[in-house]
Amino acid sequence: MTLCSASYNKVTHIEVRQGVMDRLFYKYGKIIVGTAGSDQKSIVLDYIGQPVAFKNIMEGLIASERQEYGHSSV
Repeated sequence: MTLCSASYNKVTHIEVRQGVMDRLFYKYGKIIVGTAGSDQKSIVLDYIGQPVAFKNIMEGLIASERQEYGHSSV
């Protein structure tokens, strides 16, 4: 098991990868969270249901946190 995390201010971008069959029939996809830092590793979340909605929620939470705590937007 691998556990990985990143603080909101280290997130540089969020990407959705979803094949045609996944989009049409299964409604799941992969979320890739790009991070800043010395190792610049991405966090990959597989088999996420409704991945575009999930991405939008994550981006909203990140924007809220950055606005509340004064971090610059990326």
